[in-house]
Amino acid sequence: MQLIDQFCQKYQFERRALFWGLPTGVLFSTSYPPFPAWALFFAFAPLWIYWYRTPNLRNIFVSGFVAQFTFTFIGFNWIAHTATEYGHLPSVLSVLILVGFCLFASLNLVIAGLAAGYIKKKWPMGPTQFFFLVAILSGFADRFYPMIFPWNSGYPLLFSHLRSAQLAEFIGFNLLGTLVYCANVPFALAYMKFPKKGWSTPLIIFVVGLFIFESLGTWAQNRVPKDDSKINALLVQPNIGNYDKFVAERGYGYQEPVVRKVLELTQSGLDQAKVKPDFIILPETAYPASLDPYFANVFYVKTLTDFISKAGVPLLAGAYSDDPPSSNEKKSYNGIFQIDPGQPLKPGYRKHLLLAFGEYFPGADYFPFLKKLIPEISDFGRGIGPYKFQIGGAELVPLICYEGLDTSYVHDSLKLGGKILLNVTNDSWFGKNFEPYQHMIMTVARTIEYRMPMIRVTNTGITAVANNKGEILLRGPQDVPWTAVAQVPYLNKPPQTIFYYIEPYVVFIFLGLLFLVLTSRRKFW
Repeated sequence: MQLIDQFCQKYQFERRALFWGLPTGVLFSTSYPPFPAWALFFAFAPLWIYWYRTPNLRNIFVSGFVAQFTFTFIGFNWIAHTATEYGHLPSVLSVLILVGFCLFASLNLVIAGLAAGYIKKKWPMGPTQFFFLVAILSGFADRFYPMIFPWNSGYPLLFSHLRSAQLAEFIGFNLLGTLVYCANVPFALAYMKFPKKGWSTPLIIFVVGLFIFESLGTWAQNRVPKDDSKINALLVQPNIGNYDKFVAERGYGYQEPVVRKVLELTQSGLDQAKVKPDFIILPETAYPASLDPYFANVFYVKTLTDFISKAGVPLLAGAYSDDPPSSNEKKSYNGIFQIDPGQPLKPGYRKHLLLAFGEYFPGADYFPFLKKLIPEISDFGRGIGPYKFQIGGAELVPLICYEGLDTSYVHDSLKLGGKILLNVTNDSWFGKNFEPYQHMIMTVARTIEYRMPMIRVTNTGITAVANNKGEILLRGPQDVPWTAVAQVPYLNKPPQTIFYYIEPYVVFIFLGLLFLVLTSRRKFW
């Protein structure tokens, strides 16, 4: 303890700042998928109370840093598994990578606290005004801090089946997450007032507010137009092991067993189907090579196209894409291709939003030596942007893996039109207990924001189909080969949601909220 006291004195912050962040970190991390949102509405109250009471920005930084580190360490512990599985690193080094990730991954929480503390020093305010200021700044930071995996506090509402998640149709999950932060304000105020007279008033306001928002969410869900069309899709989850994918993608003679397994599973799905599917979907990079037209005569490409011609069912396949052999660029891409029976190959969709440290090494274009640090990290090219597939009367908007998390990119993609969101991904590198649930719910959230169904096909799970209310209609198992024909309902002429129109202007909404808080009376209570 003496060493801790000396450290605190040296850097001029209180010892208790090291401990005030722990409750918030633990409460919030255990209220985020895959956990139910049991403490979501009061998890931030302990931290905010300390922030209000301390005049020292160093105390705010330390306590906020402890909170974000704890949350990230618990909620994103799968980073260590990924480092071992993907980078082939020893367990000790993988844990160190997780620790390094925790140092910066959720600093948005710290930034919001420092900004609120600085404003409070310049602009004295009461607790209510301060807590609402922190809430809005936290939502603002969630949206604009450059997180590798862009989470926000609205997603647990959907994962826990709260009806208020349906309000994302109007304001999106980022602003919905800001409302979750605001819901923490009554708990912070009640604690500060307790046991004095009137301490329960904020809690009564919270209960009434929760009832109102849940009722509004029910109304929003009930007003969604009924689907007037449907299409049948054969979902194929091949469950190809990481080692097999690794060597097959590098052409080490393993393409044959991977292609064979995929085609055998697809044929099994066709044989067992009670109705003939309108199309087949293979997940991200299920075909371990390029499917560009100039590779049409390659043996395994022809094997795939012959299979589709014989089956008589169109295919949407996750695969690789390469620049033409004559090109000087010679880049590889992550892509999706549409293969129609008896038709020549045509260009596909190339992934536009790449995953840092998975598909490219940030800064490596300027400092090429970085690519040699971890050679397993890919160096993919970046596609030109949004695309649209058309099969029958259905128009599908492709989103590869990470792209489904970026609501702005989905918004831009829907400018091309679209009736169904198509997400293909490979979560096999991340374990099965945390990341697959987080990734699924953060992607399915787009179905409510844009009131459009989603087909999500993965290599190892979680494969799912969600309707335009965010309800999971079909969900596959994890870590087993699996196929199913899913009937996907959709609207032939889907209306645009209010969020579609306001999404480009979210920053101005946050600025307006900040203006309202700062110009309100400085003491609400």
